[in-house]
Amino acid sequence: MTTNFIQTGTSLIVNQGFTFGVYEWSTLANWTNGIPIAGAVVTVNIPGNTNPGSYDNIASLQIDTLILTSGQIAVAGSLNVGMVTFGTTLSGIYSDTLLGAAAATLVVDGFGGSNIGEIGAFGTHALTVVLAASDPGEIYQVDVGGE
Repeated sequence: MTTNFIQTGTSLIVNQGFTFGVYEWSTLANWTNGIPIAGAVVTVNIPGNTNPGSYDNIASLQIDTLILTSGQIAVAGSLNVGMVTFGTTLSGIYSDTLLGAAAATLVVDGFGGSNIGEIGAFGTHALTVVLAASDPGEIYQVDVGGE
């Protein structure tokens, strides 16, 4: 089943004295066809430049396809994606512990299409693994202790 991420319900995260308003994946109001489950096709098309525009706080999720048309996704739990397809705007997905998660893991099995996106790992205990056989030229970033 395909479900589309929409920015409806904001949650507040307080970490080290800073407060962040984020659009969490675990909030039902942020999805058109329900929170994604194993094997789902997920579309994220977030206008503007909020970073992150969506926050995957689901503890462990494996989806077949992520169509990242526009926006930035921070992964705070564990996300395994079979195929990531980027849109024409520079979008990104990254494991992220900077907002307070103890650990975060992102695994990308492959890329679809020819558009370029950003893949990253930000924060201590943030791990991103790309297992794709080919790379259309993605931009890889690691910062603040990510791997």
